[in-house]
Amino acid sequence: MMRNLITHTKGSALYAKMAGAIASCYAVDDCKEIHDQASAIAAYYKQIKDDESLRKFIIVKLRAWRRIGELCKQVSNDCETKTAYYAKINALFPAVSVSQISSALRLADVPDNYFEAIVGNATSVSGIFYGYEEHVHRQWLETPEGKAHQEQTREWHRNYDENRKKEEKARIEREQEAIAMLREQTAVWDQYVAANAEVGYTMDRRDRKKMKTVVLLLNDQLHEVLRQAAFDKKMTMQAVLRKGLEAWLHFNGYDEQPRKRGAA
Repeated sequence: MMRNLITHTKGSALYAKMAGAIASCYAVDDCKEIHDQASAIAAYYKQIKDDESLRKFIIVKLRAWRRIGELCKQVSNDCETKTAYYAKINALFPAVSVSQISSALRLADVPDNYFEAIVGNATSVSGIFYGYEEHVHRQWLETPEGKAHQEQTREWHRNYDENRKKEEKARIEREQEAIAMLREQTAVWDQYVAANAEVGYTMDRRDRKKMKTVVLLLNDQLHEVLRQAAFDKKMTMQAVLRKGLEAWLHFNGYDEQPRKRGAA
């Protein structure tokens, strides 16, 4: 058994036995047994830190998983789902988990020429089949269909960028319109406040409950005179009318006390 190649010794003898075990694994291809041996080598490597041994260890592990995948593919696939197929393989090879079976099968699908070209520089099982999928994708991009897809993608991005620019321009315009409207409203309010500051305010609302309403109609000419007088005196027209009414009542003796209706 290959696991017997590694024994628990110390010093240079340990390194020599480890190197011999790696060399044996590198040259032999017996699937799961190699993987077990490679895992043991990894534990030794953590102590010895030999880059060349690590590279060979990774190659051994990748080749072992690839062979495991090839053996799993020999199991007939009469299952309705991929999950059921993996479970069927797992029942035949319980030492390998379902997730490991999935990875091994994908690794076995990688063509020999591509696998041999990259296995020396690969660092993981997933690295190989993801790298191969990327390789296949790059090759597909060189086909007419792939080139058409690239052009469609570029066109989509161009349209997306143009639409974003249009939306951004529209947003800025809306903000500018809102700011202009706010400034206009503010200016109108400022004019209103300034006008009130010039002519004064009507009586306080809290006094209105004690007041009575009297309707007074003025012709246009008199209304303009009253309006000009209020502006000149910085009063409201209501205040001018009240002052005039108070003066008339005082002049006619009505400011001391209300007279009885019908009195001379």
